[in-house]
Amino acid sequence: MVASLVVLLVYQLVGEVTVRFFGLDLPGPVLGMALLLLTLMARRRLSVPFANTTRGLLDHLGLLYVPAGAGLISQIDRLQGHWLGLIATVVISTVLTLVVCGWTMQLMMRWTGTAEDGGSVAGTVDNSATTAAAAPGGQAASRAAGPLPGDRA
Repeated sequence: MVASLVVLLVYQLVGEVTVRFFGLDLPGPVLGMALLLLTLMARRRLSVPFANTTRGLLDHLGLLYVPAGAGLISQIDRLQGHWLGLIATVVISTVLTLVVCGWTMQLMMRWTGTAEDGGSVAGTVDNSATTAAAAPGGQAASRAAGPLPGDRA
């Protein structure tokens, strides 16, 4: 885990140094993340420890927003005169993010062939086999132990 964190921090450092050296108008960590993405795409494989470390970071991603929230609260007097612009920015950026994510998902589903073959998308469950073997009570036989998360009562 420590070695994987060091790799992530080295890529962030390389991005930061590159941005400062060339005077680019781009955050260093973003460039470092892009370089990491290119490296992972070139290698075409991901080590298990690195995957576990990044999964752990993603599981706790919400904690990274705490310092930003605390910073906003500490500067609330500066922000009071700009609330309308801030709300508009948040709403517009949220809508744009949803649209771009939807388009990206559709593109990736077409690219991987998931949309045409009716297969399940990552993170979802293909229930076609369980619904074919439904029990007399209307519940699928494999769900006799209890409902799955997200099932409706």
